[in-house]
Amino acid sequence: MKVGIGVNLRKRLLQHRASRQSHLKLKPGGQRSNPADVRSKESILAKHFYYDGSITTDYDLKTEAGRQAFLAERCHIAFEMTETKAVARDLEKRRESSGSDRYLKVVLKRA
Repeated sequence: MKVGIGVNLRKRLLQHRASRQSHLKLKPGGQRSNPADVRSKESILAKHFYYDGSITTDYDLKTEAGRQAFLAERCHIAFEMTETKAVARDLEKRRESSGSDRYLKVVLKRA
């Protein structure tokens, strides 16, 4: 999964690790069953986990406890340093177009 580009990687990774469902906000008149009706400015990872049932059956990713356990036990971090943000953005665009990252920016449905 792609974390993104950032200057403060520690802060960014801590945001992902928190994976708080409380940060998933329902649009006015929206339905929780429709990912397009749910917004997340702080925890897009929680949104991905909440709606993607194909990730794992060993953890309940609809709960914060399940996501925390999954992240702690099954996820690993790899860093790729670049000289500039422009180089990082170019690398990000190439990876997005190749489909090598599981998630980009849009959560479509729960499998």
